[in-house]
Amino acid sequence: MNQKNAILIVDDDPRNIFALKMVLKARGFDCETATNFEDAHKILISNHNVKLVLMDMMMPDIDGYESISKLKSSEEFKNLPIIAVTAQAMIVIKRNV
Repeated sequence: MNQKNAILIVDDDPRNIFALKMVLKARGFDCETATNFEDAHKILISNHNVKLVLMDMMMPDIDGYESISKLKSSEEFKNLPIIAVTAQAMIVIKRNV
């Protein structure tokens, strides 16, 4: 990776990573990827070019909600922009039939 600012994609589904990475790369962004919080944290510590995180909210083990909380509680990453990526954006209304 060169010295440009990068976007970190954190998602446990390789299809989502592929799609996001292809769209972002086509628009000139450098991308790093991780499939879980531990790997994402290692990348953030070692790569100071990451300026934005796209975080999947529904991951096994440590989900996006907890991952964001952990990152934001750290002095080093408290100002890092994180965008939640989720398929659960629709409000579901249950009706008794």
